[in-house]
Amino acid sequence: MCLQGFTPRSQEEWEVFNTTSGCMRRTLLVCHGVEGFSQLQGVKLPDMLEFSLNKSMNLEECRVKCLMNCSCTTYANSDISGVASGCIMWFGYLVDITEFIDEDSEQDIYIKLPPSELGVCYTVTCIIVLAAW
Repeated sequence: MCLQGFTPRSQEEWEVFNTTSGCMRRTLLVCHGVEGFSQLQGVKLPDMLEFSLNKSMNLEECRVKCLMNCSCTTYANSDISGVASGCIMWFGYLVDITEFIDEDSEQDIYIKLPPSELGVCYTVTCIIVLAAW
């Protein structure tokens, strides 16, 4: 299944259990600094296609840096042992995330999502939406 905020790229393929085309964002990130993150627990981290590693950052610094970088799509603690140090950020597509039933088996990642996918409503956004009706 697709992650929160994502939908199958080809619904027809998914209906016959062909998921090779993957998922795409339902709503594009606009990078206004109002995005947030959805925590996905107990996963195998995405493939390292486009990423950045900083071993000296803590998780909160990592969150802030990812939020301020328009290209950053996801972040996680880079130390898989669970020690709260190190930051890894992904840019572009997320490939091969696997969610495990035993949440202690791997680690958590944080997927950047627009407010509309997080159930957050900002005044300016609400005014625009209501004015369009």
